[in-house]
Amino acid sequence: MKSYITQVSSINKTSFNKRDFSLSGKDYRQLKVCTSSKPLSSLIEKSYQGKEIGSDSYMKRSKYRFLKTVNLTDNFGISEESIEYCRPKNIAHPQLGDILIAKDGGGDGLGESALYNLQNADKTDSISAGVLGLRIKKEDKYYLLGFLKSKHFRNFVDLNTPQGSTIRHSKKVSLNYPVPTPKDEKIENLVSLITQNILDKEEQIKLKNKKIDELIEKELKENQKSGTFEFRLPKISEMKKKEFRIDSRIYERKLQQILFQIRNYINGSNTINQLGFKIKRGQNLQITCIGESYYSTYRKSKLFYPLITSTNINFSRQITSIRFIGSKKKLIKIKENDIMIAATGVNTGKVYVFPEVVPDSVSNINSFFLNTDNKLLSIFTGLFLSYLSKFDFCKLIGSKSNGGSILDKDVNEFTIPKFPESKQKEIAKEYYNPTEKSSNLNFDNYLEKEKARNAEAGIFQLNMELFSLREKLEDFVDKIVKEEKIIVSFEY
Repeated sequence: MKSYITQVSSINKTSFNKRDFSLSGKDYRQLKVCTSSKPLSSLIEKSYQGKEIGSDSYMKRSKYRFLKTVNLTDNFGISEESIEYCRPKNIAHPQLGDILIAKDGGGDGLGESALYNLQNADKTDSISAGVLGLRIKKEDKYYLLGFLKSKHFRNFVDLNTPQGSTIRHSKKVSLNYPVPTPKDEKIENLVSLITQNILDKEEQIKLKNKKIDELIEKELKENQKSGTFEFRLPKISEMKKKEFRIDSRIYERKLQQILFQIRNYINGSNTINQLGFKIKRGQNLQITCIGESYYSTYRKSKLFYPLITSTNINFSRQITSIRFIGSKKKLIKIKENDIMIAATGVNTGKVYVFPEVVPDSVSNINSFFLNTDNKLLSIFTGLFLSYLSKFDFCKLIGSKSNGGSILDKDVNEFTIPKFPESKQKEIAKEYYNPTEKSSNLNFDNYLEKEKARNAEAGIFQLNMELFSLREKLEDFVDKIVKEEKIIVSFEY
C-alpha cells in the first residue's frame, strides 16, 4: 500500500506556530516531496470556486445540471450518475478540459478530482461550492491529471487540511501541491499518454452502455404484438396476486408500461425461474458465520479475498473499486457467468455480470447471484436487468415493509424477453468482446493503437484494464516522487 506520509518524533517552535498551536500529532506529519517540483498554482491559467444555489433552485426536469463532489469519483472523467438538475443560475461554469477537485469532503472524498470532459457549449453545467475548478495549460493537462488522481496528491490534501470534522474543508490548499517534474520529458509524456488512454476507455464504456440500452429499447419497442398499453388502477384480483401489497410504487405507470412491453414482445418472454437460473445469496460475512475478519484496501496476504459488493459497482455496468477481506474460513467465491443483483438499500437494482471471474473474489449477502452454464444467456439477461434499472425496476417492486429490498420470489419472477440469438449476440458483444492486446507500442503509435482497440473491446475488458492501467500509473507516480529509475513500458 503506497503512502508518502511520515511521522516525526519531535517538533520545533516554528512548526508549532505554523499549525496554530495544534496539539494533534497528525498535524505534524510530513509528505515525501520530489526535489524537482513546482507548485500547482504555477501550472494553471485560472482557478475558480463553485457556488451554492439554494434548495429552492433544484428541479427534477431541467437542462441545467449542478455538479457536486459526488460527481467526482474514481473515474478520471466526470461521473454522470447522481446528477442534480436546477434552475438557470449565473454561477461558476466549467469549460471542456478543466480539472475539478473536491475541496470539501469526508473520508476518501476529499481531494478527489476529475477532468471535465462533457460537451457543454451552452454552459448549462455549474459546480457547487465544494468544488474547485482549474483551467490548465494544454500541454500540462493530462500529466497533471495523472498526479491529481494519485495517492501522493490525496496524501498532500489530507496532511494540509484541518482534522476534527466529518466534512473537512481544504479551501484552496490544492494550489500549493508540489507537482513532481521529472528531468526526462519522456517520463512526463508517458504519464500523459497513460492518462489519456484511461480517459478514452472510460468514454468507450459510456458509449457502449448507451448502445446496449438503445439496442434493447429498439428491439423491444419495434417488435410488439397487437394491442396498446392502457394504464389503470389495479383490480382487487390483481392485488391478491401481489399479496395485497398496498405500497403504490408497484402500480406506477413507468413500471407497468415496461412490464407490458416485455410480456407483449412478439417472441414471448420467460421468467428467471423458467430460464433455469440457479439463485443464491452472496457470502454471509457476519462474525457468527465466518469468524473474525479484517478489511483492507489492498491484499495483505493469500488469506485476503477481493471483495466486490453492491457499493463497489455502479449503475453503468462497472466495478468502480475493489476492497479486500481477510478470513481464515473458506469463503463462497463468485463464479464464471454469475449475475450480481444488488438487493438492498440505495444500491438496489445495480447489476454486474461476470463472464469471467475476478480471481478469488467474494461478495456479501446483500446481493443475489444468478448462474447458468450458458454464457450468452447470462450476459444478455444481466444486461437486460441492468437496462431495467433505468426505470427503477427493482426499487419499485421491492417490498417497502422489508426496507425496499427485493426478495427471492421477486427474482424468480423477473421476466426476460426472448430476443433472437443474433440480437442477443449483438448486444452482448458490446459488453464482452475479448480482443488481443496492442503490440509494438511506442510513443508515436500508443494512443492511436489503444483507441482503436478500446473501440473494439467490451465493457468488461475495458473495466478490468482500467484497474491495471491505474495501478501502472500509480507505480510511475511513486517512482517519480521517489526519484527512482523508470523503465519505459507500455505493457499492462
